[in-house]
Amino acid sequence: MILFRKDRFKGCLLISFGLASITYSHILSTIMTIAILFVVYLSTLSIQKYKSKSFKALVISSLIYFLASSGFNVPFINAILSNKINNPDVSGFGSSVNMGDLFVESLKNSAMSPNVGFILIIATIVGIACLYTENKFNKYIYIYGLVLLIISTSLFPWMIFKNTSINLLQFPWRLLQFAVMFLSLCVSRVVCDAKIKSFKYIVTLFAVILSISSLIQCHDYGMKTSKDSSADSNPWYWKINNDNYFSSVSINRDVDNAAMYRDYLPHNSVIKADDIFMHRAYVNGKEYFVDSNNIESGYQSETFKLKGIPSKKAEIVLPFVIYGNHSYILTVNKNKVIFKTDSYSRILFTKPKGVKNIVVNIRCITPKYVILARYVSLIVILAMILLFILCESRKFRKIVKI
Repeated sequence: MILFRKDRFKGCLLISFGLASITYSHILSTIMTIAILFVVYLSTLSIQKYKSKSFKALVISSLIYFLASSGFNVPFINAILSNKINNPDVSGFGSSVNMGDLFVESLKNSAMSPNVGFILIIATIVGIACLYTENKFNKYIYIYGLVLLIISTSLFPWMIFKNTSINLLQFPWRLLQFAVMFLSLCVSRVVCDAKIKSFKYIVTLFAVILSISSLIQCHDYGMKTSKDSSADSNPWYWKINNDNYFSSVSINRDVDNAAMYRDYLPHNSVIKADDIFMHRAYVNGKEYFVDSNNIESGYQSETFKLKGIPSKKAEIVLPFVIYGNHSYILTVNKNKVIFKTDSYSRILFTKPKGVKNIVVNIRCITPKYVILARYVSLIVILAMILLFILCESRKFRKIVKI
């Protein structure tokens, strides 16, 4: 819309709002989206009629996006710059989906493995005709979809990038979401431009039927796994029902393997991650297990109840990692206590003598600059929604021109 159409103002709002929405849901998807948009912009320079206007629109979109997403980006960037963060696990990088498997699973319209679905895999084959049309827009979006589909598979040598920052992608098949987007746009344009009017209704009905089929697959798969085995400590893909309820609740939930990821922990705390996940505190260097019943979570706070500890003065290390002392307040039995961190970024404080049972509360204080960034984001997002609604007015479209 920004590159090829006259209503660039509306395009600025859409791309800014879309990117901001992705940012608040998944930062890696945001990075991938920006990278792909950059490639699209560069690859279409030769066919852009108004290059200066397109560039101006993209600059404005970037500024609007930064303001709309500042509620997340500002504290995130500050945390990254202030701490050495442990990167996500990239051991699975390079294990792309096989093209043959992708093709078969797509024909099966499977919802259990990476694929593009029945309609799009057929459209990918038939869509080769788009390469021989005069419609440059259809041609380009088909090429983007096809290229992304191919590099999402094992046909592309991802292993040569294993030791580069590209490995943060983790799973190359994540690019399939963008292949689906471009191929879907290509199919919708071809179908809508078809001379046979009833054709688009037939395709739409077919797509709805296949979507319902995928939902049924997901439901049946969940029910089957629930009946075959009780829910274990890794809850992914499991559902609790009458058949496995008592088995699942009897499992010791003090330790949940599904939550024991080291991604984005302070780098120096990774070596002690097991202690943190296993709720091991230390009293004068001696291990002290904190039962899950004695840990309470609240809004931006965590409370630990330590019982039966030595009454003498003690140095206590809690199984709690922080990313900066200035953003936290610690109280012991409702009294504010000065604390510090050990060499593994865990909270460390001194307990006065004569106390055996203590209630320790850790509360995160949102910095004022973060609160300001959140308000800026909220105002900009609401303004974008309002302006988008106004854009539907013909009078407004005549006033605003980029």
